[in-house]
Amino acid sequence: MDTKYQVVIINRPEDTTRLDNMINRMHFHFLSEFVHIITADDNNDEFRNFIREVEDKCDSRQIKVIGSLLCHLKAMKYFIEESSCDECLILEDDAMLVKDFRSKFAEVLKSKPTEHQCILLSPYLLHGLDYKERISDYLFNHYSQGIFGASSYWITKDFARKALERYGKPLREWNNFTPCFTSENLINTIGAYVAYPALGIEESIDTNLQVSISGKKDYWSQYGYENFF
Repeated sequence: MDTKYQVVIINRPEDTTRLDNMINRMHFHFLSEFVHIITADDNNDEFRNFIREVEDKCDSRQIKVIGSLLCHLKAMKYFIEESSCDECLILEDDAMLVKDFRSKFAEVLKSKPTEHQCILLSPYLLHGLDYKERISDYLFNHYSQGIFGASSYWITKDFARKALERYGKPLREWNNFTPCFTSENLINTIGAYVAYPALGIEESIDTNLQVSISGKKDYWSQYGYENFF
């Protein structure tokens, strides 16, 4: 029997076309049974409380990054508190998965050691992976905070609990808050693996949150957009 995945899609409320595309993709990949939408909206009391007492330390771009981080934490919270599934795919609304995702991901999971319960599916690599960190034909350790790309990743409830215990509270209560902390940093800190070759890429190229990263469209094109949906 196929694994039942909870899918949580993070979507900007003004971007209905992206959401429609994501719903179509979930049907294509037979992932539409358990889908929940997290609205990426930083104009609310929840977000204001999350950043209260630290907002003066952040510039406008960092505020947006923190808004994205909160969405990922909310996705994990939904998975823990509301979902009957044991495994979850968290997807931003520009994520595309390889066309035979279910079969390829099943092979990846077969090769996964038990240490970490998160797999980054769409790694954006500023440098080549260190083959000393290769743990199977399909996986590397997530050994560097220079590994970007949280547009699609897989987690279990054990990972989500660890992440929420450490980061699921207002930023002023963190022991190690920095305005530059991202979803990728969270994944690296809790512990994860990296799927390589990537099982996901990004459709829309929006680098306003990662101004140090250029050439993303060229990067994702190496995998062939025609091989993803």
